[in-house]
Amino acid sequence: MSGVTREEVQVIVDEAFASHELREQELVDKRLEQFRHEMVPDGKTRPHKDYHQTLIDAARAAENAEQERAKMYVAMQAKIIEKGIEGVFGTLKILVLLGIGALALKLGIKVPDWLRAFL
Repeated sequence: MSGVTREEVQVIVDEAFASHELREQELVDKRLEQFRHEMVPDGKTRPHKDYHQTLIDAARAAENAEQERAKMYVAMQAKIIEKGIEGVFGTLKILVLLGIGALALKLGIKVPDWLRAFL
């Protein structure tokens, strides 16, 4: 019985792996080329890159617009609150003045005629 040596088996296995690796690399290269052709059919990558850059720029512009809207919303809320507080204090001021005028009338203090019209 003739036997195969360990070294011969190693050579056979190494050759089989090398052959397999070459076939796999060819298959990967072929599929990458098919993918490239599907993504860029005319072979010109510049329009493809420009298209993606346009999408990126549009997304950034939308994000910036959303941030500006948020800032504007916060500023609008602050202005509404400010005007509301001014209105409350303005109303309180009028009520205090009317109260002082009514008290003055009750105590018999002379008040201007324009103030009497409101009391």
